[in-house]
Amino acid sequence: MFFRSILFALLFCVFASFSVEIIEEKNIVLTPEPPKVEGLKEGYIILEYPNYQLVINLKTSKIEETHLPCSLDAPVFLYTCGEKLIKPKIIDKLREYNKIARNIHIREYARFDKDTFGICTEGGIFLYKNGNLEPIITVGFPSYIEDCGFSPDGKYAVYSYGKNFFKTLINLLTFGKSYQSSYSLKEVNIQTKKEKTLLKGYKFFPFYNPKYSLDSKKIYFLADMVGDFKDKGLYSYDRVKGALNFEVFMPFGNPFIMPDGNILVCYFRNIYIYDVKKKEISHIFTLDRDCPGRLYYTKERIK
Repeated sequence: MFFRSILFALLFCVFASFSVEIIEEKNIVLTPEPPKVEGLKEGYIILEYPNYQLVINLKTSKIEETHLPCSLDAPVFLYTCGEKLIKPKIIDKLREYNKIARNIHIREYARFDKDTFGICTEGGIFLYKNGNLEPIITVGFPSYIEDCGFSPDGKYAVYSYGKNFFKTLINLLTFGKSYQSSYSLKEVNIQTKKEKTLLKGYKFFPFYNPKYSLDSKKIYFLADMVGDFKDKGLYSYDRVKGALNFEVFMPFGNPFIMPDGNILVCYFRNIYIYDVKKKEISHIFTLDRDCPGRLYYTKERIK
């Protein structure tokens, strides 16, 4: 009977509605309005697979399998280029900050200029500049960073912060008073290293692939949860108003913010674009293979 009561309590905690607390952010620094791009009638979509890339010419609808060169001057910086050009230089330094091997699993590279990069691992967020690695924040076991993103101006980083599931489970079973929500959405000022919690109260499921809008006013993320997050899809957090909004039902994928502010995403074998003003999602291309983990858009062909 005792074990049956514990099991019921555990199931109730998992399936009950959870509230999300919004934390106000003040003194937000915004970047200028982004340049406009007329639709997707021209340019290139790059899909990044582990050992090659697919390049879609939107003007001709032709698709090419290729190996793009890694260059710091390229219009977009590929994740695989970060693995080739940056990771070998910092791998030993990352190990110095955290002996746990997971800390060297790099989640994201962001290029701010030719010599400055934002780097996010499961164990921390770092600034790499002129060959030096500076820790902005570090987290240790049982906590970890699930996903993260950098603002276009390189001043902020947003990340999905998680706690170890087994520790959470023990707290639930023992009704521990120290129990905290498993996931939260946090932001850190890269210059001051000051952290803020934007959203908290989200249990068991992370905020997937958070991305800043090009003017830094909003943070977009994907979620599939209960409670205040009633639908699977794309959400936005307004950094100026401190408001959380459901944008549109969207299949999961790693979204890319377009030069016009719209959002590109690939799921299964299909590429979609979300118009942030009209709040409409449209199918634009079907692949002959599954989507990779990342995709990009560029007006210029990488040569």
